[in-house]
Amino acid sequence: MPLLTRRRLRIYPRLMLVVVCAIAAANWLTRDGWIGGFGQVIGHDYLVFYSTGTLYRTAPERIYDSAAHRALQQSLVAPTALPAVNPNVNPPWAAMAFSLLTWAPFGASFALWELLCVAFAAWSIHMSMRLIPEPLVAAGLTQKELVIVTLSFFPFVEGWIVGQNHVLSMLLVSGIVVSMFADRWALAGVLGGLTLYKPQYVVGFAILWLVWGRFRALAAFAAVAIAWIGSFLWLHGVDPFREFLRVSAESMQLPYNPGFPAYLLLTPYGFLTTTLPQSAWPVISTLTTAAALAFTGGLAWFGFRLRHRTVSECAPAIVLACFLPLVTSPYALLHDLLVIVPGFLVWSRFADPRRLLAIASGTYLCAFFVPLLAFHTKIAWMALITIALVAEQIRWIVAHRGRFAPVRPPIAAGAESGSA
Repeated sequence: MPLLTRRRLRIYPRLMLVVVCAIAAANWLTRDGWIGGFGQVIGHDYLVFYSTGTLYRTAPERIYDSAAHRALQQSLVAPTALPAVNPNVNPPWAAMAFSLLTWAPFGASFALWELLCVAFAAWSIHMSMRLIPEPLVAAGLTQKELVIVTLSFFPFVEGWIVGQNHVLSMLLVSGIVVSMFADRWALAGVLGGLTLYKPQYVVGFAILWLVWGRFRALAAFAAVAIAWIGSFLWLHGVDPFREFLRVSAESMQLPYNPGFPAYLLLTPYGFLTTTLPQSAWPVISTLTTAAALAFTGGLAWFGFRLRHRTVSECAPAIVLACFLPLVTSPYALLHDLLVIVPGFLVWSRFADPRRLLAIASGTYLCAFFVPLLAFHTKIAWMALITIALVAEQIRWIVAHRGRFAPVRPPIAAGAESGSA
């Protein structure tokens, strides 16, 4: 393409990596304690995970106690004064996993997590290379180039600065997808179970496993879910689950909270709540819930039509499963966009390379520049990118609908004469 020459595609991601590294370095070098040079708390999301894990070890009944989180988080970053407390809105069983982060002091634990995030990103790309068609690899889409693109992708950098678990999510989703293409359905189910700290990431895959009759994946997923969630329930009862439901209901109003970065939301819900007044919330909630159910039902219907196809022929449905949490969950922030990386790699198996290159490049650039516009306007403009990506997928499926006609399963030997 005239604007996207091979030389530019090679140099520009490297320049972007230098830029984002400079941004992260400047934020750190100009910090005041744990307050970064740009005014935000460095590692504030990781601080929530760490305080939740600490409370789980010391007072598990208080993992949703905002006062307990406020006191603990403040003590962890003292003498830095926190501008506000970050509540725990994760599922209760996630606290068990977060407790693994607390066996080292907060600063050392956070530093180790930052290093692990880089390693997770490289591991995810290494594992996902088998998804890419060989002609694209020969054309320059190598592992090294993809690692550079991923590390310079602004959602990675934004989530890395705040200590999010977005790279772990990318690694697990990549593992699920690669396992599906490798016909290792039990492994896919196990990885899906490990993703339950953010259940929205596995919903799309679970739907496909169900309509495809992939019972090994479902059984492995159920085994991990029962072991993890069931052990938490057995140890702590139902009260934490009730608290989680209460916190989840209250968090639906978070975009209207002056301290919440609603402008970083990727979802239709986020876009509407940042453009319409709070008085319109009942309508927003109804519309976005209906749209989420329609999208989820559409994925189930599309997957069912493909139930007798090979996994490679089901690639469009797998891409939609990767994108599903970005359009159906109320809260997906900028760093959650990292999960589209494995989705794009699967997309490369069936999309027109030139068109996909333009879409991927546009997404890459928008993820860097649009948040700046969103910050100044306080509108979640990135949600339009998410909607556009899903709309492009649906456009392609509709344009190629003849390829997805149901295929009759093969007739077993002797069955035809027997039925006659």
